[in-house]
Amino acid sequence: MTSLNARVSILAAANPAFGRYNPKKSVEQNIQLPAALLSRFDLLWLIQDKPDRENDLRLGSYCASIDYLKVMLSVTEMFDEADDARFSRILAGC
Repeated sequence: MTSLNARVSILAAANPAFGRYNPKKSVEQNIQLPAALLSRFDLLWLIQDKPDRENDLRLGSYCASIDYLKVMLSVTEMFDEADDARFSRILAGC
């Protein structure tokens, strides 16, 4: 059985230069980090988000609806039952 002498673990992330990963370029060219630095890592794991308009719109709509729900819940917590009429008028204006 073999054991590795590991004293430090590092998890790092990098975005591609100019916002999009170019598959025609190397990893070094895409993230603009020198090869000497990249060679220090034992494992490089490339995760790509391929542009997909339908999926991006669906995900964006979901995230926006969650934020809207959080805002509405925080607004409702500010009012008690005595403020129901005033609260109804505020919601009617949304």
